[in-house]
Amino acid sequence: MFKDYKSIANCDAETKSLNKQASLHGELVEYLKQLDAILEIKSLEEDYNYFSNKFLGVFNNNKNYSPIEDELNAMINEKTNYYSYSYRTLRYQGEITIQFNNIGMKSVTSQNRSLINQVLTEIVKKEIYIEYLLNDTEEQRERVKVQDTVVRCNKYLHTMLANSDLYNLTYSNANTTTSDKIFAHDVISVSDSIKTKPQIYIDKTWCTNVYDKNLQILEFEGARAFTLKCEWLEEDEEKCIYETQVVQITGTRDEKLLANRNHYYNSHNNAYVRDLFKVRDLALAVSNDGEYWAMGTTPAKATSTMRRRQKLAMMRELNL
Repeated sequence: MFKDYKSIANCDAETKSLNKQASLHGELVEYLKQLDAILEIKSLEEDYNYFSNKFLGVFNNNKNYSPIEDELNAMINEKTNYYSYSYRTLRYQGEITIQFNNIGMKSVTSQNRSLINQVLTEIVKKEIYIEYLLNDTEEQRERVKVQDTVVRCNKYLHTMLANSDLYNLTYSNANTTTSDKIFAHDVISVSDSIKTKPQIYIDKTWCTNVYDKNLQILEFEGARAFTLKCEWLEEDEEKCIYETQVVQITGTRDEKLLANRNHYYNSHNNAYVRDLFKVRDLALAVSNDGEYWAMGTTPAKATSTMRRRQKLAMMRELNL
C-alpha cells in the first residue's frame, strides 16, 4: 500500500535531501502501522488513496501558480510564503472520519482520528516530494524554470504594479500555446464586441536573456517598457548593446480616457484598449558594471543616454 523507500533512506542526510525524507517517510509508516495494530483501522487503504489523490491534485494545480521550490518546501513543512502568490493556490488540508474496529478508550477517539489524519497527511506529502525528485530530469527543470518565471513575473504585476493601468496584462508560458507570437491580445469572447486579454509569452530563451539579467521591465520616454525580446548585439570595454523588442502602454489623454472608460465600465478590452499597446524595436545599452542602462531608437542614442546618466550620478555623488 505505502511506497517503500528503504533502499535510499539515510537519517543522517541533509533535511531537504531525498535520503532524509525517505527515512522520515519510513518512520511515519512504521508509526501508522503500530496505530493500526492497536486500533484496527477499518479502511486504511481507502483513506490513504483519498489523501494521495487529493494532495496530488493540489500539487499539480499549485505548480501553475506558485514556484515549484516553494511547493516542494510545503511538502516537507519548510518555511514558505507561496500562498501569497495567487488566490488560486490550494492548501494541503484534508480530513476524513477514520473508523476503527477496536475503538479503545472512547474519550480519546477524536484525538486518535486527528492523529491518524495528520500522519496520513505527512506520509502522502513526503511521497509526492520523493517521487518528484526521483523523476526529476533536465528537461523537467527547464520547463519548471519557465513556469516559475511566469509565476514570479505575474506576482510582480499584481503586487508592485497593482495600481497601474495594465488592462489585465499577464505573462504566459509559451510552451502552452501553438502560436509563435511573443505578445498577443488573446481573444476571450466575441459575444457582442471582441474582448481580449494582453499576454506576454515567455520561454527558456526569454528567461535566460531577459529575466536572469533583470531586464524584464525597463523604461523608454517616460513609460514602462515590458521586454519581449533581448538579444546581444555588440560590446566593448565600457558597455554592452542589446537589440530589444518591448511593448509599452502609451497614448494621448483622450485615448487613455476612452480606454479606461471602456475597460472599467464595460469590461471589454476592445480596440480602445488594444490601441494603447505599442510594440517597439529599440536598442538597449548596459554598462559593464550593470549599474547604468538606457534605451534608444539606435545604439548610439542608447549609449549617449546611458553616459549622461552615469555623469549625473557621478555629479550627485560629488555634490556638484
